[in-house]
Amino acid sequence: MTEDYHIGDIIRVAFGNPVDAVASAVAREDAIAEQVRPATDNEKAEMEAVAIKAAALQDEIAEAMGDKGSRLRALRSDLTGRMLKHGVKELKIAGRPAIELTDTRSRKANKKSITAALVKKLGEKEGKMKAANLWNALAWTNGHKLSIPQPAPEVDEVEPSY
Repeated sequence: MTEDYHIGDIIRVAFGNPVDAVASAVAREDAIAEQVRPATDNEKAEMEAVAIKAAALQDEIAEAMGDKGSRLRALRSDLTGRMLKHGVKELKIAGRPAIELTDTRSRKANKKSITAALVKKLGEKEGKMKAANLWNALAWTNGHKLSIPQPAPEVDEVEPSY
């Protein structure tokens, strides 16, 4: 039985990297025709089913990851509402630091941005004066905020030595 071998492949196998020899042999069209057969209809259907399942899983993962922030905001808002409704200022959970409901007081605008805009428009002295007047005229907004600390690391129950 005689095979048609390419002299370059024989030299690469004998003296060089066998992986290169295999790669160059596969790269030739006649080698590909001998080694690769077309997929049957059943194999094509199986490959398509796997691809569809993989795409569905990727979509599900992307949806879950993209939706995480909005779900957390909704849960935080819901917890804040429930704590306000029941008059609970602190929620203690075993093994975690307490979740606290705090009152906040803020203004919608930013003093630095107001000052910068008015200084640019009116000049240094007059802009700062108008910005201070405008800042003092802004109404405070009262609100509530949840303080959710990270869980404390578990500590071995060893008595400290004094």
